[in-house]
Amino acid sequence: MLGLVGLLGVLIAGMSMDSLSVEQDGGREAEDSPPEDADWAVSTAFMDADPADTGGTDPDGQPVSDDVPDPPEPDLSLSGGKGDDVLQGRGGADALIGAEGQDQLYGGEGQDVLAGGDGDDGLWGDAGGDALTGDAGDDLVAGCEGDDSARGDQGDDSVIGGTGDDSLAGQSGDDLVDGGTGHDALFGGDGVDELEGGAGNDTLWGDGDGDGDGGPDAEPDFLNGGRGDDALHLGAGDYGNGGQGADAFTLQDFAPGEPVVQITDFDPAEDQLVVIYDAALHPDPQLTLGLGGGATLLMLDGVPLASLTNGAALDLAMVRLQAA
Repeated sequence: MLGLVGLLGVLIAGMSMDSLSVEQDGGREAEDSPPEDADWAVSTAFMDADPADTGGTDPDGQPVSDDVPDPPEPDLSLSGGKGDDVLQGRGGADALIGAEGQDQLYGGEGQDVLAGGDGDDGLWGDAGGDALTGDAGDDLVAGCEGDDSARGDQGDDSVIGGTGDDSLAGQSGDDLVDGGTGHDALFGGDGVDELEGGAGNDTLWGDGDGDGDGGPDAEPDFLNGGRGDDALHLGAGDYGNGGQGADAFTLQDFAPGEPVVQITDFDPAEDQLVVIYDAALHPDPQLTLGLGGGATLLMLDGVPLASLTNGAALDLAMVRLQAA
């Protein structure tokens, strides 16, 4: 069953290995016929984040968050239903819902909302500031052009920003989060994540929530700032490489007996080092330096926090202490 309601109404499709392309003026092209018993509701309720929820700040002190804001009302809404679907919007603010199966969703121009649903899906926002979520499965989520908000959700996902100033989150699973160009905010979430800032002044959070009070993460994350002046927020066992530019490394979520943070390219001449500590546990915090494994060890009250390659020129006066 294929129904069209109104000029800019809701188009419902349930198909298996079908291809559906929707014009902004309400025209449609479909390859193959959908099954007669298809009955799939369209919804944009998968985005329930509160735009006011924020966590942490970017290098300029502005708040950043891995929450995706509520999208505008769509011009057209498409749902794939069961099977492996191909959904494509053309122009306007489109809402594409993959539902079950291994789906491919293409937003096209405009401010689009894409959700993969169950299965290993591919989502491409294209031009415009898009909101994308992979949902369940191992998904590829790519914002492409524009200032996009994208998250992988469940599974081992690849979340790619492309051009623009993007907010990207891997969430659960072992994810790759790549900002591309622009000033991006990247959040790893649970699992062993790799964060690539790319070009621009980026903010990277290994734990994914940006609040710094989620407790130590037992799994390491790998944060690479790339080109630009980046801010890397590192927890116990994480690896940080700032890349080119004057970078800020913030150490947080650590506890005695946990692996130290590994910082591989700290440059005392231009980089910053910040330690966020629990004032209740460290009422009179004292920083000291030591040597270990050919690197410089930074310790708080005798507890090793970080190992810094090329940190021989580090002076404790360069380290800023900040109570949580």
